[in-house]
Parts: sequence; C-alpha cells; structure tokens
Amino acid sequence: MTPLETFTQNPAPLGSLTLWALVALIPLLVVFVALGVLKAKAHWAALAGLACAIIVAIAAFHMPATLALLSAAEGAAYGLFPIQWIVITAILLYQLTVVSGRFEHLRSPSTPSATTRASRRSSSPSASVVCSRPPPASAPRWPSRRR
Repeated sequence: MTPLETFTQNPAPLGSLTLWALVALIPLLVVFVALGVLKAKAHWAALAGLACAIIVAIAAFHMPATLALLSAAEGAAYGLFPIQWIVITAILLYQLTVVSGRFEHLRSPSTPSATTRASRRSSSPSASVVCSRPPPASAPRWPSRRR
C-alpha cells in the first residue's frame, strides 16, 4: 500500500505573483472565448475550460497529473450532486401535484390563490370593490375540503 500523494502549492511558482494570476486566468479566458467568439455550446466550452485548467495545473503549477485529474473528478461530483438533488425534487413535486389532482390548479392563472382569498377578507375599499364581482363562469372552482 502506497501513502497518499500530497501537493503543496507554491505561492509564486512562476516567480511573479502577477504572472501567476495571468496564467491562472487562462482557463477562464478559454471558456469566455469559446462561448463568446467561437459560439460553442456551453457544455463544450466548459469541457475546454476544464482541459485547459488541468493542463495549466500540471504544466505551470507543477501539480501531479493524478491529483489534477482526481480534483477535477471531485469537483464534478460536488457540482452534480446539488443539481441532481434539485431535479429529483422537482420531479417528485410534479408527480405529487399530478397524483393529488392539484396540477391543473397550478397551471391556470385564474384560480384563487392565498393572496386573493386574503384580500377578500381585507377591509380596504379597493379590495372590496375588486373582489365584489363574481368570478367568471369559466373559472375553475377549488374543490371543497369536506368530503
């Protein structure tokens, strides 16, 4: 069993902090040029930026290649997990509204919401004037809570 490889970054590996910052800017510039000038799709621009960042880390900052690839994989895992969490939760909520029969209520803008029900109870004259008219006949009604 081999010990884990470590990497300690040199604060100024290229001799100058300004040169170090300019070299570190290269992957970002690659993404911007790919998106803005070359009109590449976002996922291709991101992959080009990732490849450039790995090359800069290995060549300019003397990072071991295995650690550079492992850090890219770790970054991808940490980036994908929250995105998957949001997508799976959105699908779950969609299925919940469809199964419960509430999806149509969310889709139509003419359904009463909590704010319109609250404004009906309001004592302001403008709310009583607006809410005194009956809803149009085509407006769907909320199902009663009593069964």
